[in-house]
Amino acid sequence: AARGTALLGAARLRERAGAVEAATELYRQLLALWPDDAFARESLIDLLRAQERWAELVAERRAEAAALPDGPAARRALREAAWVLELRLGDLPTAAAVHDDWATRFPEDRAALEGLARCRAQAGDPIGALAARQALAELAPAPDTRLFLARALERAGQPEEAAALYRALMASEEPT
Repeated sequence: AARGTALLGAARLRERAGAVEAATELYRQLLALWPDDAFARESLIDLLRAQERWAELVAERRAEAAALPDGPAARRALREAAWVLELRLGDLPTAAAVHDDWATRFPEDRAALEGLARCRAQAGDPIGALAARQALAELAPAPDTRLFLARALERAGQPEEAAALYRALMASEEPT
């Protein structure tokens, strides 16, 4: 306990003094000793974000999500990991894998499915994008989700199905 307390104190002092790299390493050591310390984990994540150490931030957020029960904190961790992978690192296949984990854990979460469809499409996986769009259309059968589904059907090489859905959309009274 004394070692953990000393590491925490040293990390906080280094952080306040602006020695963020030293503080980052001390928080890592503290988490190795006390893996469930929420303050140390949040501090480490904040420092990684501030230093734009994106790959390390993704690894921490994914590990955090894996250790958490399903709930808002796990959702936030997965959302940030996916966002960093997609927009900061441009790693679309890994971003799609995180979105897939997120959608598996939270099947009613439209943001997870939207991200999964977007990443799979941008990574050149039209069949994977179609599967995500189909799940979205089942979850929320609004005109906009059906329109995106029709586009995904087209891109996946299913023009007849896409045309049928386009016709159904044009015949519907709902605005798109």
